[in-house]
Amino acid sequence: MRIYDIKDIMTQIDALVMRQEKFIVRLYMKKYRKDDDLRIYNGIYILTSDGAQDYLISENAQAGASYALAQDLYIQLLMVYEESSFATIEEEIVKEDIDSPIDITNTVIKTKVTRYFTYDEVLPLIDATAQAYCDNDGKQYVVGIEAITGHYPMHTFSDPGEADAYVAELDKALIEKFGVPEIDEEVTNMLAGFDFVASKGVPTIVVGRRNRLYLQGGVEKAVGIRPKSRILIGYNKADEAFVIALPEALRGRRDAQAAGYFVSAKKDITCAKLFQAQRFNEQFTYDDSDKDDRTYYMDKTSSDSAVAIFRRY
Repeated sequence: MRIYDIKDIMTQIDALVMRQEKFIVRLYMKKYRKDDDLRIYNGIYILTSDGAQDYLISENAQAGASYALAQDLYIQLLMVYEESSFATIEEEIVKEDIDSPIDITNTVIKTKVTRYFTYDEVLPLIDATAQAYCDNDGKQYVVGIEAITGHYPMHTFSDPGEADAYVAELDKALIEKFGVPEIDEEVTNMLAGFDFVASKGVPTIVVGRRNRLYLQGGVEKAVGIRPKSRILIGYNKADEAFVIALPEALRGRRDAQAAGYFVSAKKDITCAKLFQAQRFNEQFTYDDSDKDDRTYYMDKTSSDSAVAIFRRY
């Protein structure tokens, strides 16, 4: 049996939390004694719906030191995961007497599990070669950032549309950070005459006729909008951007509360007052021939997804 690094075991636990999978962490001390030969093994059981995994952490010949290590591990795990609704860190340390010593190799190995990064963790590790990616492992879609410096998984999705939308948001964030990547002249010439249409997974607002805005690509899921619900809509003339917000997110803004519009069952919004506003009409002219000019893509959302900003590419 091999000894595992505690940091890598915690990385595996982090992955379970990210996947919102409930699990139990149980510390153990296994003791083998024969005459003067005393060996105590410290480790962790991780119990999930798929079964239990046994990770041996150390071998010690002193009972006091072994117990202190177990206590330190318990406190460390409790401090990190106490607030998680998915993790249960058991206080009682399981003590077992075993009949034979555990055969241990000298190798300390890392767990074969993907670490999930936050965007703030990735930023110092990447350069202008960074781009968003999406992989499918057969069960879920893994989205992250890859660069010449490495491969950084960030999130998992079961729905391909949601994964698509997350990739688009990451790409926009990377462009803001590093600028628009240069495209090879040969590739530019090859693409002459081609149009690219955003997949249905990318949340967009399309300006239509009859004073309407059309919500497409899962906007209602991204911002928590329901048909026949009331939302607040604002327009920024300087940035050519829309903002959509749930009323409860802007309770302190009277001007915003007065800008309420109702979403139809077909996920479109009649916004006569907005379209008649001088600052909007000065900026925008409806043109049937150019849908791209009438399409606004989700640029960013608040941490609680109650406010979203949409801009033209």
